[in-house]
This record gives sequence, structure tokens and C-alpha cells, in this order.
Amino acid sequence: MTSIVAAVVLATTQVNYQPRGPKLEVFLQSGQSFVIETDQDASPLTVGYIIKQVKAGFYDAQKFHRVEKWVVQWGDPTSKFLSRTDPRNGHSRPMAPLPFEPPPVEFDRAIVGMVSQKPGTGGNGQIFVLRKDAHHLGSTCTILGKVIVGMDVVDSIKKGDRITRMIVLSGRGF
Repeated sequence: MTSIVAAVVLATTQVNYQPRGPKLEVFLQSGQSFVIETDQDASPLTVGYIIKQVKAGFYDAQKFHRVEKWVVQWGDPTSKFLSRTDPRNGHSRPMAPLPFEPPPVEFDRAIVGMVSQKPGTGGNGQIFVLRKDAHHLGSTCTILGKVIVGMDVVDSIKKGDRITRMIVLSGRGF
């Protein structure tokens, strides 16, 4: 009975998942953009690190190095100068992993997460947005937040598309 109650609570939470952290806007070379609302309450270390990196311009001029039907990913600093077909794209890690912050909800479409190298380890600066549900990521990745505006833009991203700029729109404590 307990697992049924937990499943219902998680399903209800998932539908109503609305993070309440600082918002980030990601501008693309195409002139389009999308907005991420971060989850400062569930992932304070991850959000704090990403905000710091955004303000420092770390993600500016990077390319989306992984684009598949279910996910788009960026955060490899070498993508600024490697060709989109270079096999080294996506292998650079900008930092040592943060502590793992367990996700408060399932990894569903529009969830933004931080890549991890193994279960129970936090992210290392690479960010992804889910185009499709990927519940298998729950034990290996931390949730950064959710795309609240522009999922159509995320759906149109192609490998090698470039981020011109990421900015912090708002937020408490940052």
C-alpha cells in the first residue's frame, strides 16, 4: 500500500512541478531563446554553481554537442572551438563533480538536469534538457530546473547550434 501512495504522490508532484528559483535565459545564434526556471530549493549547490558560471560567461559561445531525439546537451568548453563533428566534443569536464542532490521529481520532458558520470555523484557543469521522458536518469543526475518558456526552441536545436549568451533573469540570493 505504501508504494501505491508514494506513486500517487510522485505523479501528483510531477504534474505540479514548478521550481521557484532564479530564471536563466539561453539565447541561440538563430535569434531564438528559451527560459529555464531553476530549483534552488531541491538543488541549491547545483543552482549556485550554474548561476556563478552563467554570470562568468562560461556557457557563452558554446555549441550544443549532444543532440538526440530525447535530449540536448551543452557545457563542454572545448565546443567553442571544435567542429560539430569532432569526436572530442562533450568529453571535457569543466570541474570536479558537485555532491549529488537527489531529484524531487521524475526526469520528464522539459526537465533540465546536470550530467553526472556515475550514480550518486553530482554534476560537473554540463547541462541537458529533456525532449522526452527519461526516468532512468533519477539515480544518476541532479535536476537543475525546468524549461518554462521555449520548449519549441529546444525541440528545434540541431547538433552544433551555438549559444550566443546565457543570462540570469531573476532570483533570490544570487
